[in-house]
Amino acid sequence: MKRFGLVMMISCICLLGACTQKQIPDAELKEVKLSNFERNLLSAVSANAVYYNVKINNKEVRTINLYIDHYKNGKYEDQVVAFNQPIEAVKDGVQIMYVLHRIDDTHMKWSVSIATSNKDGSENGLAGTSNDIKIAENDSGASGGVSLPKTLALGKKTVVGTDIHTSKESIAIRSDIKTKEDIKEVTNYEDVFLMSVEIK
Repeated sequence: MKRFGLVMMISCICLLGACTQKQIPDAELKEVKLSNFERNLLSAVSANAVYYNVKINNKEVRTINLYIDHYKNGKYEDQVVAFNQPIEAVKDGVQIMYVLHRIDDTHMKWSVSIATSNKDGSENGLAGTSNDIKIAENDSGASGGVSLPKTLALGKKTVVGTDIHTSKESIAIRSDIKTKEDIKEVTNYEDVFLMSVEIK
């Protein structure tokens, strides 16, 4: 009887240990550490830039996709950027960047970039650019990313940044957008751009 009780206790401990093990996400967004020179250079190019390190944990990840979706007054307007890069040979992770370029008060353009350090020692960087985008003339704007670290799941598009242009006096930027209700709330301005990433 003692032996049976001991076996049951060990089984329960093993079961509890298995339940409490931390699940490793497919990928994680982490902070990019920039030098002062890099930070100043980026500020000179654009006041609105969002950038992250992407740590790939799942060996099944083959591509990384960057998207920017445009909303007007809470309604989906257009996908202004859809960009991807294969990352099969990545050794040291990936850096992604979304950069807004203001042309004038009513026109803008987006650039995105994916940079990798590969197993063979080479480095790759690819960039994509949207067409010119017409927006309403607005007095206010705000831009922001997500709270870090942020987990990414294989095959799931995840919002990682918001850029808002409005004539409203107050703007609320959310650092975590997960549901359709969250998207409806954050896009209720004249022009809103949601930056997303998807690993496949």
